[in-house]
Amino acid sequence: MSKLLLRASKPPWESLSAEETLRRGALAQNAGNLLFGQSVYRTLSTPGTEITPDRFASHRKGNDVAYASMVNETYDHFVIPLANAFRPAFRGSLRRLTKLVRRLDIPVTVIGVGSQHKLGDNSATDEGLESDVSAFMSAVLDRSASVGVRGEYTAKFLKQLGYGEEHVNVIGCPSVFMNGQPEPLEKSVGHLSPESPIAMTVSPYVGRLNAIVKSHSLRYSKLMYIPQNQSDLNMMVWGEDRSKPKSPWNPTHTQHPLYVQDRMRFPLDPRTWTEYLSSFEFLFGSRIHGTIAGILAGVPSLLLVHDTRTLELAEYHEIPYVMLTDLRKDIDARDLFERTDYSAYNARQPEVLARYTAFLEKNGIDHIFKKGNDPTEFDRQLSGADLPPMVSTLFASDPEGRFAILNRIKDLHSEQERIGERIEAIEQKLTVAEAQRPRRQPLPRSMKALGRRIMRHQ
Repeated sequence: MSKLLLRASKPPWESLSAEETLRRGALAQNAGNLLFGQSVYRTLSTPGTEITPDRFASHRKGNDVAYASMVNETYDHFVIPLANAFRPAFRGSLRRLTKLVRRLDIPVTVIGVGSQHKLGDNSATDEGLESDVSAFMSAVLDRSASVGVRGEYTAKFLKQLGYGEEHVNVIGCPSVFMNGQPEPLEKSVGHLSPESPIAMTVSPYVGRLNAIVKSHSLRYSKLMYIPQNQSDLNMMVWGEDRSKPKSPWNPTHTQHPLYVQDRMRFPLDPRTWTEYLSSFEFLFGSRIHGTIAGILAGVPSLLLVHDTRTLELAEYHEIPYVMLTDLRKDIDARDLFERTDYSAYNARQPEVLARYTAFLEKNGIDHIFKKGNDPTEFDRQLSGADLPPMVSTLFASDPEGRFAILNRIKDLHSEQERIGERIEAIEQKLTVAEAQRPRRQPLPRSMKALGRRIMRHQ
């Protein structure tokens, strides 16, 4: 039995409510992490392999020599799926991950890591980040044959740091293969109408998208917005604004029409995410994993590119895309739908899968794409899991969403009663303790007078 430790939030069939997902930080800030984490989990679920998710503990504070010793003693391989980890905001986590890797004696394999740059810029422009990336690469390469990166932009960035083709394999994002070899994707309708069910993904920090959000929210009555950040989930569950944007059409506040009209849904699991999207006719937006979720659901999806982290994956996998800077503010989803063509994507994936599996084999990792390694047990557990539905806003209009809010209120009330009972018990203990405490005898008058004299002379 081969025992693998996998950087992932949880087993794919483990059910977490929206509230528990927030408490645990199970998204690692973005629901997109669930897609490639589950994909790698399934890809490695071969007969004779036991996989344990690290629940993102490997890059969190507090891990020490004891944790590394436990990993060395318990597991045969540490597999690290990553997204755009080579960026300033992830530096602290990258350093902690590097420290852990340096303490390991077992093989370590990194799958799908990427860098993040503005379009036209392939340098880190941050010497500290370059140093941290080099330290991480060095630690991993001491324990692996190569590092799997998302695309050519990341490969070029790493080459500038001294890590060339002998150290790096371009393999794309494993999330594309979450369901195995992709089926050919085709349009189910010839054109869109204002009544067409379409889905939209948005990077709220990209100001150019506000006008697109506004026009499509008004133009398409069945449009649904699929946010991905943990702060978005908090907004949907607890009604706390994610931000106070300059534009009222930025979908990060509870007064936004899409929030008030309950036209937002947040995914807690890849299976329910793709099941929900399967009823849509088109998906577009700036989120790369939101786009891939649409593809996995069999929905024609178009990516709006605004940086290299999304562009390199779109180019490598031949995912249809347009540059956000090339779009008119009055662009219509009907036009985007017309230019969405999946013929190149369909033809490309067999070659991409072959490169991915060759990388895994190069690093001594067994996988389900080998004959006889069907992930039967994985698929059985996932299909039988009772996973929570997509999360609605607090203005939920469907019974499922309203029941979720009702249960949330019940849980809060129960927790309030438990806290009240604990407070009452503590108060009773304090009352008993106060009654049992010996009372002090009053000081003699002479001692009181001496104390007053001392205080006057301080």
